Amino acid sequence: MLDAFYSEDNDYGSSAAEDVADCFGNERASAYQRKNRALAKLTTLLLGKP
Repeated sequence: MLDAFYSEDNDYGSSAAEDVADCFGNERASAYQRKNRALAKLTTLLLGKP
């Protein structure tokens, strides 16, 4: 999930959210929500809970 949004090949304004949404069969807003949840989990794993 995070690789789709943050890979080196991904330029600003690219269709990463649309690609992820197509892959999971949902809307672009849901793709951003999935990305945000994955990023929050990664942050917690790396830094621990505040």
